[in-house]
Amino acid sequence: MDIGQITSQLSGQSQSAQKGLAQDFDTFLTLLTTQLKNQDPLEPTDSNEFTRQLVAFAGVEQQINANKQLENLAALTAFQQNSAAVGYLGNIATVQGNTNNFDGQSPVSFEYELPGTANTTNLEIRDVNGDLVHQENGKTTFGIHKMDWDGTDISGNPLPAGTYSLTVRALDNDGKVMDSSTFLRAEVTEVETSGLMPILTVGGKTYSLDQILAVSKAREGGSSPTQ
Repeated sequence: MDIGQITSQLSGQSQSAQKGLAQDFDTFLTLLTTQLKNQDPLEPTDSNEFTRQLVAFAGVEQQINANKQLENLAALTAFQQNSAAVGYLGNIATVQGNTNNFDGQSPVSFEYELPGTANTTNLEIRDVNGDLVHQENGKTTFGIHKMDWDGTDISGNPLPAGTYSLTVRALDNDGKVMDSSTFLRAEVTEVETSGLMPILTVGGKTYSLDQILAVSKAREGGSSPTQ
């Protein structure tokens, strides 16, 4: 989307207001002129009232012009934001979520965060139907940990391309389930700039720019994230 399109979206309301103000002001001047021509010379119309109305119209016009300038600034900011978002294409983005696309060849990267030290951590990979296809032991220490899944099932057999999700089951020393957060790291394959906020496609799902937690360069010759 170019800056002209963004400005057009933002300025419609202001242009309508300006047009309406111009029509009202023309009507006001016509009525004022007519009234002055036909006023009673012995009881002239109060000039202070006309002055107050003129000042009121001028104030409204100034405010609309100020709003127009703010809209232009917002349009420029949106344009710069969209231009910067296009630079994310082909790079690796980290977003909060547990679903990622497997292309049948490249490893799939997930991350998970533990709020404290766990006694055991089990990582489960499930297919689009919710069936368990892979599991392994995860890290038990506090913080963010990375998991690279190679696309094989529990027996080590390769799985077809598709959408897979990570479930983290961490238990504390008392056997209670610990709350954990999951993240995915995947290539930015598309950037949509038709709106005022860029929308990025990561791991087959769409995310707004403010949902992107981190961006890193992809390795040359592939889309795997850098270590």
